[in-house]
Amino acid sequence: MPRSKLLSFVQAHSYLTVFLGIAIAWFLLFLTSGSLFSGFHFTDDHDIVAIHYHLTTKGIRKLIKNLFLAISTET
Repeated sequence: MPRSKLLSFVQAHSYLTVFLGIAIAWFLLFLTSGSLFSGFHFTDDHDIVAIHYHLTTKGIRKLIKNLFLAISTET
């Protein structure tokens, strides 16, 4: 692709260019740090499922009370 066509494409699609640049930068960061395939980002997923379950079955008041009790017993 000649330079002038590439420049005109980037200028015409500036949002796409910025989005792809940021996505590639984050992908490379996660890939080079090893956290992309380590499974570390799945650590607290079970808490999200438990919070959703308690929210739908017990309500918001009991959920907040149980969360504060859990936090106070951890320290």
